[in-house]
Amino acid sequence: MSAAPDLWGDPARLFRCNGWLCPSHGLVYALTRVNLGHGLFLYAISFFASDEFFEFTPIFVIRGRIPVWSGEMKCILHIGTEKTGTTLIQKWIYSNEESLSRQGVALTKTAGHPNNRMLAAMFQRNLDDYLRMIGVTDEAGRKASFETFRANFRDEVEALSKDHHTVVLTSEHMQSRLKTHEEVAELATFIGEFFTDVEVVCYFREQSQFRRSLYSTALKSGKAISFQKFHADPFKYRHYYDYEFIMDKWVTAFGAGSVSPVMFDRNKMRHGDIRKDFIERTMPDVDLGGLLYDVSSENESLSALQSVAVRLINERHPKFIKNQANSLRNRMVRSVIGAAHLKRGSVSDGRSEEIFNGFAESNRRFFGKYFNADENLFEPPPRDRSEESPKEEIGIVHDLTESLLNINGLTVITEKEVERLTELAVGLARGGGESREGALVLLKVLQRVRPKSSTIENAILEAENV
Repeated sequence: MSAAPDLWGDPARLFRCNGWLCPSHGLVYALTRVNLGHGLFLYAISFFASDEFFEFTPIFVIRGRIPVWSGEMKCILHIGTEKTGTTLIQKWIYSNEESLSRQGVALTKTAGHPNNRMLAAMFQRNLDDYLRMIGVTDEAGRKASFETFRANFRDEVEALSKDHHTVVLTSEHMQSRLKTHEEVAELATFIGEFFTDVEVVCYFREQSQFRRSLYSTALKSGKAISFQKFHADPFKYRHYYDYEFIMDKWVTAFGAGSVSPVMFDRNKMRHGDIRKDFIERTMPDVDLGGLLYDVSSENESLSALQSVAVRLINERHPKFIKNQANSLRNRMVRSVIGAAHLKRGSVSDGRSEEIFNGFAESNRRFFGKYFNADENLFEPPPRDRSEESPKEEIGIVHDLTESLLNINGLTVITEKEVERLTELAVGLARGGGESREGALVLLKVLQRVRPKSSTIENAILEAENV
């Protein structure tokens, strides 16, 4: 008597037929699969021994579809939330990609990196700035991109399974962009196709502090709104602020035993470091001593002065023009973020205590259900010190920024336009004579727009030597 052979992927991993099949008998099998939703599948595998008319049909339910390769793989799914050190974790683990790989832990390239945002984008219903940046402008485009992504991801995970036992997928946009139960359930079904074990990890931050930090991200993303008006009624944005609602979605899709909520509190983090805390919670066998720590904190919040300047820039210059990045706007914002003298004061609207109290009851339910606590474990936020904000400096920055933005000659030019003008200028230069002189003038103008462009620099050298 023998075990069931490798008929489809390796069903023998999930079901063994010892004592039932005789090696000398012919064997036919049929597989029936039914999607039960929430990442669960019902399977019925029928085995037929032809010369004895024997039939045996085990029926069982597992999470996810049977993988088509033989290696068992675990997935660590880090979903955020936003503003809980996600950017730091992402850049840090990718800076240690080789070291982690030697310990059997793999990172993905096909889902984007270091933020695996493509994974969230493929399941979200609304089209956002990220999808526009990768050229997806409608639902048909998203579906076409998903099919390509699915095939590439399948090939990547199959290759990784040969010498890795764990894959880390990380993007805070999985939490913030997948707003409905259906979107999260579809992601769970997809993940279940490739991994035999999934652990979802999500850090949570006190809501008033989260809103303050989220406003900074909104400005960097192109919003032109005051802090007073930003999520003025945060209780309407359940997918951001209602932590019980968020956890319920992910537990429904992945199962209570597969979702780990964590408080974002540096005083309670292991070793006082979000990077080490994340690794020790999810992959305790990883040798922390073998990893590098030269990647520092990223994506810091804008100061009060920076926020004023960036908001005014956003009012005049949208982040996208005809679905193309507005490079002028992006360069101005980078300059503001890099200006050390503008890193003064914190954004405040005096509502921290109100928001903390407003979420007190839902937080008690959240902590009671998922932390086995009978109280709101978040510490009250520090008192808003709006009276200490640099009001005079804010006024100066406001007026100065407005004056600069009113200067005639600030022209928006897209990357594609620069590329096309460069091509035209090179063609003119090769024509010689007056065309070459005109081409040089155009190329030098373009160089002021793109001072670090090696393409334009080489074109100028070529034109000067024609």
